Formats: sequence, C-alpha cells, structure tokens
Amino acid sequence: MAAVAKRKWMGPDGRECETWVVRWKDEGGRHRQKSFDRKKDADAHRSQVEIEMRQGIHRPEADRMSVADLCSKFLAHNEDRRKDGRIGNARIKDIETSIRIHIVPHIGALRLADVGLHQLEQWRTSMMNGGKMSPHTARKHVQILGQAFEHGRRRRWLFSSPVPDLIRDLHGMPKRTVTQFSVDQVRAVLLELQRENYKGIHKRANAFLRCAVHLAAFCGLRIGEVRGLTVGAIDFDRRMLKVKTNLTDWDELKGPKTDAGKRTVALPDHVAALLSAYMERYHIANERDLMFTQDDGRSIQSGNFHRGTWGPLLFRAGISTDRHKPSHHFHALRHFAASWWIACGWSLPDVAKSLGHSKVDMTLSVYTHALEERGQDVEAMQDTANRLYISGAPRENFTHVGDMGRQLSVISA
Repeated sequence: MAAVAKRKWMGPDGRECETWVVRWKDEGGRHRQKSFDRKKDADAHRSQVEIEMRQGIHRPEADRMSVADLCSKFLAHNEDRRKDGRIGNARIKDIETSIRIHIVPHIGALRLADVGLHQLEQWRTSMMNGGKMSPHTARKHVQILGQAFEHGRRRRWLFSSPVPDLIRDLHGMPKRTVTQFSVDQVRAVLLELQRENYKGIHKRANAFLRCAVHLAAFCGLRIGEVRGLTVGAIDFDRRMLKVKTNLTDWDELKGPKTDAGKRTVALPDHVAALLSAYMERYHIANERDLMFTQDDGRSIQSGNFHRGTWGPLLFRAGISTDRHKPSHHFHALRHFAASWWIACGWSLPDVAKSLGHSKVDMTLSVYTHALEERGQDVEAMQDTANRLYISGAPRENFTHVGDMGRQLSVISA
C-alpha cells in the first residue's frame, strides 16, 4: 500500500545528499509522497498511512494544507454563496474580518494535521489577553474557524475537526445580556416622543423615530425590520402588520433568516394611527416600496439612526448621560415588548410567534427573567393548590401514596 525508498542526489556543493521518501496512492488513485531525513520517521509515516487507509480516515491534504489555505478556500466558497444570494454582505464581511485579523496572523501557518485542542486554547487565550477582546467575541472567531474546518471535513481534506471540542469546553459561559428597560424608562421615552419638535431635528425624522420606537416597544420589531417595512405589508383595515423583509446595514432588502421570522403582528390602534399619519404626511414613493426613507428617497441608515436620533432621545428622556453613547441599544425595546407581553399573561407560544422565534425554547431561554418576575405566578400557584387541597386532611395523615390517591378519587367522584 505504501513504500519507503531512499533517494540520493548531488547537492550544489558537490556533496552527496539523501532522503527517505514514502510513496503511496490515496483513495482517489492519486500518487502521494512525503520526504523524511530519517528512515525511522519514514517508516512511522508509512505505517500511519496504511492504518488510516484501512480505516478509511486517510486525509493527505491535512499534511500539506495550512489553516490559511483552508480559510482561503472557505472564504472563496462563501463569496460564491454571497453572489447567488444565500448569504448577505454583512455575513461575508464577518467571515473575512475574522480570518484576516484574528485567525491567519496567529495560526494560519499551522498544518491542519498539527492543529489540536491545545493550539486552539492558546489562540483563544491570546485573543483575550489584557482584556483586548471579550470572551463572547473570541468565541465568535472560534465558531467561524469551526465552520472553515467543517467545510474542509465535508470535502475530505481532513478527517475530523478539533474545534467542536473547544466549543464544548466553552459551554456554560454566561450569555451576553442586553441592558433592559424598566417600565418607567419606557414610559419616559414615550412621553418624550410626544413632543412635536426638537432643535436640530426635522419633523419628518422625529415622526420616523416615533413610529420606530412604537413598533419595537409594542410590536417587537427589530430595527432592520422597521427600516425594511414596506407599505404593502401594512393592513390598516385589519390592524395587522406582515413582517417579511429586513433591511441590512449593506442596504440589502432581505427576508428573515428563518421561516418563523416571517410573521403577522397585530397593530395596537395608536401604532396604526402613527403609521397612517406618517404615510399621509411624509411617505415618499420608492422602487422598493419602503415605508420609511430619507428625504431623497434613499433608505435610512442604521448608524445614522442610532447616532442622530436614538441616542439623543434617551438623553432627553433622562435615561442616558451622554447623547452620543446610548445606555440602551434600540434592540432592548424588543426585549421589553416580549417581557411586557409575558408580564401581562401572554402564553409563551404566542410570544414566540409574535417575536418570530421558531421554537418556544428560544423564547424561554432569552426571557426567563420575565417569567421569574411575574408576581401573578404566586397567585396562580396558590389557586392551583386550592383546587387540589383537601380540607380536613393534612399532609401528615397521608402515610402512603395510595392514601392520597383515595382522597383524590373522592374529589373526582
């Protein structure tokens, strides 16, 4: 299956040189070879190749392909995905930045066969040394590297990836939390929005800000969904809103990431009235049918919105101390909406549906705090106990599970 042979030649200085070469054919019938200075090492490699070929796990590319080579192929693959619309510019930018700045300069020269858990742990630690990077951001780069390794594994360039082992070790890391709005803070924001004019802010911009805040706080929309809202998605007669588009920071009007993200949300009367007034006074017809645009018909940029209107709004409402550094991200309004729905007694499936979550588990994991803070849970638990409790039959009288069963059977009868 594999053979070891000595190769001799004359060097430039006239001296005789020799090396030991291992030659074999891989599973695809391609000729492979690898040279070693010592016969001992060549024999060991030959044995390893033969074992791997018998087990069906031989991947010779792992011996010669570096992490940088793999990342280059992975990036090219995702460029093709971007061109045919499977991913957007934001995603390809994340991958490119992670590879160029955080992966290749540190571990790019390593051969795939030499990358193990120890090397990955050292790389992750180096990214965070001195507080240069948060653990969550470092994990994001680890995940992108893991996707590159999986890309190579599916193409049989390597047999297995060490990245999942590192990711498993990171389980239990506290999730990144969003600074939550209190009810009083949201009310302060809503009261501040009732003002018609602000110095330096156009009436039209303030009208959009008012619509955006209400759509997030009352309907749970993301800022991309607000900016990407189309006129045709609003049913004023039925007081319904179809969330089916999202405007990215690259000005791409895309559908939600999942089918569950395409959803219908009920519009409170006052939110419908705000949208109707904006439509009548400020809407500008455009090719993409966007509800909200700039004065010249171009889409509203997320960065300009956060810096120019959202931050100053929180400052005027007395929530932020710096008008240029908002204390709360706009996305916190969506979190508030979900928490408020739960506090008002909505079921988790209804909350998940309105948020566009595909599974109730996702909603539960994000908004557990809202469930824990519901005071009515105590009343509900007591009411449930009252329906089951047997007057005159204290707990200590039940000496056996069967005793309780007989008492309960009396009630059911």
